[in-house]
Amino acid sequence: MNPQDLTERIDRAIDARSDLLNSDQTTAIRLFNGFSEGCPDLLIDLYARTLVLAAPEVMQQILESIQAHLVRRLPQVNCVIQKMRASHDPKRRRGIMTFGNNPATQIQEHGIWYAVDLMMNQDASLYLDIRNLRKWLLENAAGCFIMWL
Repeated sequence: MNPQDLTERIDRAIDARSDLLNSDQTTAIRLFNGFSEGCPDLLIDLYARTLVLAAPEVMQQILESIQAHLVRRLPQVNCVIQKMRASHDPKRRRGIMTFGNNPATQIQEHGIWYAVDLMMNQDASLYLDIRNLRKWLLENAAGCFIMWL
């Protein structure tokens, strides 16, 4: 896929999710799910004001172009982390800061604050694609608890 087509797909995905962006810039959302949006190797997540771009190393040059576009498009972004899936270098799998500094350390979702360490693992340990499940649990599991022995 050429970079222009990919940028257009990313812009359409962001436009479709614009209602999830909160004005205080504390939320976390998946801006682009490549698997369902035409580029299976690419994920773009926003954690507060930190973008996380995840792709295989062969997409490194394309990621640079995507990052430049997104930093212009989303002026609230103050940090970008690129994660190279399947890299032989564990540091590149966990992520390299390629723009700004001070990645987000907490996000708020449905009124709950979550601590995040965006460079601790290959993933961020808060799976954004199950955001609606967490909301459903909050709405439907009030008063329920599980006792672990």
